[in-house]
Amino acid sequence: MVVQLQRQVQEQHALINNLQANANRVEVPIDPPAAQPVQNRGVQAATNHKPLYLRFKKMKPKEFNGSTDHLVAQGWLKSIELVLNFMGLTENEKVKCASYCLMDDARIWWEGIELSRDVNHMTWEDFIQEFNEQYFKMSVTREHYDEFNNFRQGNLSVTEAVKRFNQLARLCPHMVPNEQERLRRMIEMLRPEIAVIVDSGTALPTTTAECVKCALRAEYHLNKSQGGQWNNNKRKGNFSNQRNYNNRQGGGQPAKQAKNSPPCSKCGKLHLGECRMGTNLCYGCGRKGHPSKDCPNKTYQPFR
Repeated sequence: MVVQLQRQVQEQHALINNLQANANRVEVPIDPPAAQPVQNRGVQAATNHKPLYLRFKKMKPKEFNGSTDHLVAQGWLKSIELVLNFMGLTENEKVKCASYCLMDDARIWWEGIELSRDVNHMTWEDFIQEFNEQYFKMSVTREHYDEFNNFRQGNLSVTEAVKRFNQLARLCPHMVPNEQERLRRMIEMLRPEIAVIVDSGTALPTTTAECVKCALRAEYHLNKSQGGQWNNNKRKGNFSNQRNYNNRQGGGQPAKQAKNSPPCSKCGKLHLGECRMGTNLCYGCGRKGHPSKDCPNKTYQPFR
């Protein structure tokens, strides 16, 4: 009995000592593990370390060979600018990448620019200015302004007329500074029987996209109401207009003969005879004093 009491006393003393030891122990806080840097899984983090030309080539940019066709030149400049802005390049990096895409005649032009100025400090705005001065001659630009001012649908379909309208609008951006003016000119361009439908009613178009939809709908109903005769007459006129548009640089020369000739070194197109681009000569008869659309000797209707 005494032995059991002694054991209980010893166990109680041991328990008290353990409690006191735990109470006096100072717990050292454990620092959380250091946050590991999160690696960027985006493409840019992996590609920023690559050479600039490799990153640029990966975007598959279009090349430009110095075409004198304004639509081709402007289309290339727009497409290359889209790529450059997407890549987030500096001003001079844009110049270097764009000049990398210049081939043939365009390369020769650029080599001349390199001799005349310091391209290593050229900005993108400087490049655009030099490019426009080379490939958008003022004399030809005036021709586009005149064509845009006088452009009418005529015998073209709505789709064909809108396509040409948009091409001229791209070449003459100052003539359509906003959507309202662009819409006004587009309605004015349409054939009267279509324009009156588009520009009447309670739901007038507020954008050029709505205008095109209305014009196409009006064209469809006009053709349907006349049993296809309206559309057939229109197509005959389109053939004549397209033929004359292709031949007007050659002063009305047949297109089949022009195909056997080399491209003109001045305008880059196929035609016979002396090139009349940039002159005040009529593309139809070759005389001065009037544009081809007012030619008194014409036997065809100019492309409109």
